[in-house]
Amino acid sequence: VGEAPALKRNKFKLNGEKQLIEVERFLKKSLGPDKSVYLYCGSGFSPTSDHVLQDLYDNFQVAGELTINYGIQESWG
Repeated sequence: VGEAPALKRNKFKLNGEKQLIEVERFLKKSLGPDKSVYLYCGSGFSPTSDHVLQDLYDNFQVAGELTINYGIQESWG
């Protein structure tokens, strides 16, 4: 989202029991620990770090995939 740098890979398989904080940690490690990371599902819903990925999938999946957008600046919500 916005000016966030792209990752080398754009699809990942994750265990649905994990919390969103795991995605946030991975992105901070990939983008740089000094970067703020904002995560979004759907058209701008900003879930909290304690959301379970399976719950997000159940509510926001499209065609069997959960898309989580990320940014280094707050964009929606």
